[in-house]
Amino acid sequence: MELLFNREFLAGVIPVGMAGISLERVFYPMFLVGGASFVLMTLMQPLILGVTAYKSRGTGLSWLLWASLYLTLFLDGTHLVEGVNNTAFNPPVFASVLYVVVVVAGGLLSAKKISKWLYVFLIPDLLAFLYLLGTWGIQLTGNSDTGYLSLWAAEAMGYSVILSAAAFLVWALPRARRWILMGSLVVGLIVGTVVGLNLVPGMAIAIGVMFPYAFGVLGVENWMPPVIFALGLASVIVATSLLKKERGVSASFLALASAALIFDSVNITTYLVAPLVALCVGMLLDERLRTKAELG
Repeated sequence: MELLFNREFLAGVIPVGMAGISLERVFYPMFLVGGASFVLMTLMQPLILGVTAYKSRGTGLSWLLWASLYLTLFLDGTHLVEGVNNTAFNPPVFASVLYVVVVVAGGLLSAKKISKWLYVFLIPDLLAFLYLLGTWGIQLTGNSDTGYLSLWAAEAMGYSVILSAAAFLVWALPRARRWILMGSLVVGLIVGTVVGLNLVPGMAIAIGVMFPYAFGVLGVENWMPPVIFALGLASVIVATSLLKKERGVSASFLALASAALIFDSVNITTYLVAPLVALCVGMLLDERLRTKAELG
């Protein structure tokens, strides 16, 4: 909901603004839904982290989840004290680095509990974190050479998004119904062709420029947007069809795909912790399925 009704997403993928139509007037009710969804997501994340930490108690993962939860509450609480509209406020660099390290470590352990395929799906998010660590490294060390880490991560991110979507479709091959898999690929191919050839005026700019911006995907080459959009659309359709059969992996993939990779501000931790929460959702749903199976 937060993604579909996100202000940047709506303004980016629907080129009605080019027809002289006011986005504010047309989409105002949708912007309200997007804002409410963001608030709900921000409030739900600590709850999901806490429940998952409790259910995985007695493990190293539980400690990492509790640490992620406490750091999330601390950083967001500090931001609230400073003022939610205080854009000049940023957490200390060391605190941000520590938070990201804990979140990434928790994410890697969580992925292992669900499916090792999730390591591939996590690559775009890991590159996003490397991008941040590179910029923070300059501030911590005063050495501009650490900026090469950000440069490399940004250049690789566009390719990693394509790899992640393609890997999900490969994973789905033996699991999804063939007509759904083939149908989603055909739909994705048609949409990708429409975008690539700009058959709908304004669509090429919307998908090629604003779409990657809304998702925070860096390093996008000119040929990538139609491919990313086609594979992404096909992956979302297939993942949705597999929610009942392969709930843990599909739910995690959908949650990962709907979160922004890079963000303008890290004051609020919503997007920073989103990959870990996405995997927690997958673990909780996976646990529910196992419990049902045990009950017969």
